[in-house]
Amino acid sequence: MKGFDYNLSITGNETFDEMNTIIQQMVELDSDLEYSIYENSKIFGVLQRAHSIHSRKLEKLTTQYDKVRLDRWRRYVGKWTQERYKAEPMPEIPLKTDVDKYLNTDDIVVEMKHLLTEQDRVVKLIEDSQKAWSGRSYMIKTLIDYQKYKAGV
Repeated sequence: MKGFDYNLSITGNETFDEMNTIIQQMVELDSDLEYSIYENSKIFGVLQRAHSIHSRKLEKLTTQYDKVRLDRWRRYVGKWTQERYKAEPMPEIPLKTDVDKYLNTDDIVVEMKHLLTEQDRVVKLIEDSQKAWSGRSYMIKTLIDYQKYKAGV
């Protein structure tokens, strides 16, 4: 796709849908198959850069999620300071066996888990695109061979 900007800045803030659109535009075959051959190394570079940036963000979010979950666990088992409980009082004290139920429905934990899950989807999309990219050269070669066949070469 001659109009695609291979120097676009991948920030790590792209949503799944935005990253999917970028990848779809990037891997779309141009009618000029010869040009598409030259695009392959550029596509590889963009996918590698995107994977690196989004993988690091996933690692960071995983650590943040673990910290938030530990902090919220401490809230439910009574290990916060009195000042923190005054700022965010507990409506009831859960049984120790019910702490996981409270954690799994805690708004802050749920929001962090949502962010983590979304980032994991983005990384998996990029990894799947990298796998699909490896077959792109074969697809281009097949199309060129077909054009030669049609032309009687």
